[in-house]
Amino acid sequence: MVLQEYPNQALWLFMSVVKSTKSLREQRGNKILDQLRVSPYYHCAILIITGMLQNIPGNENTNIADLIKKTTAMTNELLALCDYQITDESRKALTIAKDFPRLAALGRSRLLIPLQESLNANLPPNSSSGSEHQPFPLNAPLFESKSCSSLRCVVAKLKHRILR
Repeated sequence: MVLQEYPNQALWLFMSVVKSTKSLREQRGNKILDQLRVSPYYHCAILIITGMLQNIPGNENTNIADLIKKTTAMTNELLALCDYQITDESRKALTIAKDFPRLAALGRSRLLIPLQESLNANLPPNSSSGSEHQPFPLNAPLFESKSCSSLRCVVAKLKHRILR
């Protein structure tokens, strides 16, 4: 299962299922995550042995259940950021620590930043044996390596929030 082999990338993509507005889809997504949580240490041990738990320092002690919890929490906070209503139209900037304290607390985590380049899998070339192929970048950016203290509000028809 992709979620077991590449949890750092797949969980971000799978959050759209878990946060679906369709209740049946949401229930099925949560059921799959519950199955992953049942024996997280077994799955983590397999991932460590195969080297698939992203060679990020500190991941040796991370289990799938903890990764699911952190990814879900970050997803909830990013969705809250998107849904945040700005009542004062003259206010052009928001402060993460003041306006989104839970996001600020989560912002220095070892979670992978869900950038397109970090989530797209690269297929091995035909001439490759596949055993040494890495489908995702090993040096993908993490939230802990990025600093963001303010948001710039852009007036548009779509909800835009620029993290700086």
